Amino acid sequence: MIIYKILHPISLKISRKIHGKTLHILSEIPMERDGAIYMANHSCRWDVPVAVDLLKSHTYVLAGKQGTTRRKEGQEFGNFDRSFIVLAKKTNSVVCPITVLWTGCKRNKIVVNFGKAFYVEEMTEDEAMEKFMKIQREGLEENKRYMEKRDMR
Repeated sequence: MIIYKILHPISLKISRKIHGKTLHILSEIPMERDGAIYMANHSCRWDVPVAVDLLKSHTYVLAGKQGTTRRKEGQEFGNFDRSFIVLAKKTNSVVCPITVLWTGCKRNKIVVNFGKAFYVEEMTEDEAMEKFMKIQREGLEENKRYMEKRDMR
């Protein structure tokens, strides 16, 4: 595990240098003064490094479950662990959804969309997850439209 913690960040930096990505950000990064929980989908290996790079000057921790890129055929997203909602409720923090879409190896472009931040304290976990997923789906559709307009697929 220690070797992974050391080698993984190094390999990502090297890989980014070799593969050179073009980043398209569709909306402003919502910066919350009193702290926030940024939660992104994870559809390819570049989602986490991109989110870290975009948020690193304003964020202390970016955590998520590994392996969420696995999803059923025809599904846009894998399963999101609800722990971010529990954490947001316990800390009275705002949730900031991030939707990332990668064009694939040939084009190497990444489209990032920051959804509207929301508080979950007055919601049930199910309501909060439903709202989060709605924002994610809307963000993904906007990312796809952006790519289609620019013939990025």
